[in-house]
Amino acid sequence: MGHEERARELFLEGQNCCQAVLLAFQPELGLETDTLLRLAAPFGGGLGGMRENCGAVSAMLMVMGLLTATTDFRDTQAKAALYQRMQQLVAQFEAENGSHTCRELLGLLKGERPAPSPRTQAYYKARPCVGLVESAARILDQALEGAL
Repeated sequence: MGHEERARELFLEGQNCCQAVLLAFQPELGLETDTLLRLAAPFGGGLGGMRENCGAVSAMLMVMGLLTATTDFRDTQAKAALYQRMQQLVAQFEAENGSHTCRELLGLLKGERPAPSPRTQAYYKARPCVGLVESAARILDQALEGAL
């Protein structure tokens, strides 16, 4: 099963958008499930339910950081290159989905912060999140293959 399908499956099992994408790349990351679940938990609902940055986008950046970032904080060239790469990933996500902001992706008004909803058929029909986690995983795959 590919990353895109795995992210979809994880979201449909009840993971938030960030958890679904991050866990889809668990084999490459080499981190424990519990660690990844805890790390990504606060990023659901667009940063803790504030409907800001989409959790799937946050996960894209986490995965790329874990796989490609330097640990030398003094290396400003590497930092600039990483930031440019992250901006490209977000731009690709925006090109595919229209925004990287949870509120805009869900059609909510600024300041509107609905509580987490039970995962029902109506929930999945009303939200684009399944497609967003698939998009994030696909973009990550393309970037990791050097296609982006």
